Amino acid sequence: MGCRDSLEIILSVEPAQVYEVSITTPEGDSRSVSCTPGESEPGYSPSAGTIALCEHGTVSFMDFDPQQVTVKITWSGGSYSTTGSPIYTSFQPNGRYCPPECRGGKLQVSMH
Repeated sequence: MGCRDSLEIILSVEPAQVYEVSITTPEGDSRSVSCTPGESEPGYSPSAGTIALCEHGTVSFMDFDPQQVTVKITWSGGSYSTTGSPIYTSFQPNGRYCPPECRGGKLQVSMH
């Protein structure tokens, strides 16, 4: 079984209307995706040609594992931005001694 590195952005509060999540590294690498509240949907990040997944206040960016990111959430009438360092764990879906090994990161965004 294969796996992919990923970064999961966990929103403390999901905006009530369609919103966009943009993440940018200090080096300028960026990803963004539009999400509909309460729905699970895959998205395409046109800025980088990668896949993202919106799922009930959690946004996952596949094939992306930066050490630090600025997260900007925008919606009609508002926005919120913060910078943080995701916490990563490594996992091997085929067992401890079998490749591949991938990294999954999580960053909690506490919107006020």
